[in-house]
Amino acid sequence: MSSSVIPGSHSQPEFFRCTTCNDNKLYKGKRGLNIHNTRCHKNSSLPAPPPSNPQNTPHPSFESFITHLHNSIRVVKRIPRGARISLAKSLTSVIEKCLLNTSENWQNLFTFSYSHLHVSPSSKSLTRALIENSSHNPNPLLLPPFPLRSSANIYRTVESKVMDGDLKNAARILFSDDTLAPPNQETLKSLQEKHPSRPIPPSPVCLPPPLNYQPLQIVDDSDTLAAIMSFPPGSAGGIDGITPQHLKDLVSVSAADAGRTLLSNITKLCNLLLSGKVVDNFSPFLYGARLCAFRKKDGGIRPIAIGSTFRRLAA
Repeated sequence: MSSSVIPGSHSQPEFFRCTTCNDNKLYKGKRGLNIHNTRCHKNSSLPAPPPSNPQNTPHPSFESFITHLHNSIRVVKRIPRGARISLAKSLTSVIEKCLLNTSENWQNLFTFSYSHLHVSPSSKSLTRALIENSSHNPNPLLLPPFPLRSSANIYRTVESKVMDGDLKNAARILFSDDTLAPPNQETLKSLQEKHPSRPIPPSPVCLPPPLNYQPLQIVDDSDTLAAIMSFPPGSAGGIDGITPQHLKDLVSVSAADAGRTLLSNITKLCNLLLSGKVVDNFSPFLYGARLCAFRKKDGGIRPIAIGSTFRRLAA
């Protein structure tokens, strides 16, 4: 089992949080965590990272793997000026490989934010930590999970929206009675009722053969830049953790030539999506979305779907 360490002073014992349980409970010392693992997770294990896959198919556990990263690693909201050139170069390299259109390279793009835009709470310099991430490309699974925060602190949430420049949603949160629904079976059942699975037909569906699309130059760099800047402040990211604000920072003037090169590669990526040439096996992850369930006044559930920033950008 894996765990995160909550460091204390030399006079205080260390506390550990189980990374399998999505709660705030801390266990005193490794002995306390081992007792918890023996009682609750004796036959379970965390999803392993997707290995190199020459068959060009997503790792069968990639869905649980990326979900685990999203739930356990906090990504920075803004990229400081001093780290933008370094991170722009790193993202450019990842996208260039992604243009080869293999599932393994798409997986690297989807985990970019968790390996490069994560900063430990103990880091003294945000800029230096991000630059080190772009140099060493750390394994996301080896990073310590962030301590979960209570969703009841409305003041912290509003302050975060104001700092993002999202005044509209800050006001909406202040005057809205909607709250996040608890992550339990009842909420899951309500979401499944609103979004039922596609019925399996009695006989195989005969679809026409796919058209032989050729890569087209549908958009240019100016179109891509205008689309990136059109996202409203505070726009959320999908399961991959990359937000429109990240792209705004990395293609800004402060990123210099690295930003312009990144913009060109993002344009090529958008043209790949618009040409219909994305590898089929990874399409469910790229064109899917993560659902956030809000509880309405009447007790119902309001699902909010948040798709990948790159898919929304191409759209």
